Amino acid sequence: MKYFVILLALVATAFTALLYMKSDEETLRTVPEQGAGVTLDAVTVPKALPVVRKAEEEPVAPPAAEPVKAEEKLPPPVFVEPVLSTVPVAEAVCLRYGPVERKGLPKLRRKLEKTGVLDRMIMEHADIAQRIVYAGPYSTKKKAAEALETLTAAGLQNGEVMELDGGHYAVRIAQTGIRSLAQRWAREAARAWSLSNVVVEERGGREGFVKLVFPNLTRDENDRIRKVLGEENLASCPD
Repeated sequence: MKYFVILLALVATAFTALLYMKSDEETLRTVPEQGAGVTLDAVTVPKALPVVRKAEEEPVAPPAAEPVKAEEKLPPPVFVEPVLSTVPVAEAVCLRYGPVERKGLPKLRRKLEKTGVLDRMIMEHADIAQRIVYAGPYSTKKKAAEALETLTAAGLQNGEVMELDGGHYAVRIAQTGIRSLAQRWAREAARAWSLSNVVVEERGGREGFVKLVFPNLTRDENDRIRKVLGEENLASCPD
């Protein structure tokens, strides 16, 4: 009996130990495996991913700066009117005559009729004004001459001292009948020689002048026009 009680006690002890171990095993299984997501305060924290470090790229050297070029000295401007036509008058298929005063056309009509192309003649307004580009004014002729000497040394060609109204003087830079060309020349002169006193003055502008245009001419018509009107005041039309 004594040994039976001891045996029961040993069996009970072993059974209790077995239950404890099983409980511990189940508790361990509730712990997430390493690397699984864990929820903290209702926010899932994903498992940490290994940090992959890229190989350090070699720094790219910036492009070498281009050497600063010394400012190139531009040649001085040359003021020459463009050639409007390169076709000789005797070979032109279009001729211009004039300028002539409009009031003188009745006297010219008989000659125009002899050309045989009066029905094709076109009358255009003629701008007969001249535009003078100059630097000035200067209070004395001596000062204008000194300015001319300086500009000539800097590259001005065919400049000359000119007298202005009121007893003042200027340095004539260029002259043309084309308004837009004179304005361009004035800008070029001011920029090239750092002038602040460049002026474009219009002289001789009068209304009432026209040019007569004869287009689509045959060789015989060209010959007849040159014979009737003369070549002195004839020019081939612009290209």
